[in-house]
Amino acid sequence: MSRFRWPLLAALALLSGCINLAPTYERPQAAVDEQWLPGTAVPNGQAAADIRWQQFFTDPRLAHLQALALTNNRDLRVATLNIEKAQAQYRIQRAAGLPAIDASVSGSHSRTSGTTSHDYSAQLGLSSYELDLFGRVQNLEDEALEAYLSLAETRRSTQISLVAEVGIAWLTLAADNERLALARQTLVSQQATYDLTQRSHALGGAAGLAVSEAQTTVESAKVDVGVYASQVLQDQNALRLLVGSAIPA
Repeated sequence: MSRFRWPLLAALALLSGCINLAPTYERPQAAVDEQWLPGTAVPNGQAAADIRWQQFFTDPRLAHLQALALTNNRDLRVATLNIEKAQAQYRIQRAAGLPAIDASVSGSHSRTSGTTSHDYSAQLGLSSYELDLFGRVQNLEDEALEAYLSLAETRRSTQISLVAEVGIAWLTLAADNERLALARQTLVSQQATYDLTQRSHALGGAAGLAVSEAQTTVESAKVDVGVYASQVLQDQNALRLLVGSAIPA
């Protein structure tokens, strides 16, 4: 019997160590250098990739809006759920390559004709599992891990994009508010000039053409105020859409 056992064991060992049929990944050659040229402008500066967005955006009001956007954004919540799903799938695939051991203990008591008997039993079993022939189980595990890492990077990319979009929208709103304030100041100044020119014309000191020109500048200033006021409203709506809630005052 032993004469046939060793060849069988050898065959099983050979099968379990079969060549993985998955294609070997070869990293493509990049069209640029692998390392940046060393710089001397900021020798001890922190790398841009290591700077957290909380350090980059220092305005507390903007940071609050960005935190609200991260909490309320649906795409980010979907990405988080997909990551959790991928994590569970990876754990399942990883467990598929390991045998499961089951253990149980039972006992019983019986009394017959004045005699008490005790019966105890313990069982230890190894459940069946799939041998990793040709690397199939390992490939599935690697696939699940790569899917998880891909989704994790997707979530990180979504988070970075959202934070950046909120920052851009905030700065755009601030710039347009400044333009609106300047346009209103210009309107006040042009209105004062028009009033002065009109009084001068009434006293005979200014021609009618000067009054018309002053009135034209006033109307132009009013148009600018309307344009920038409309732009500010659009900026507020865009920021509200990104944040997912009303903008705190």
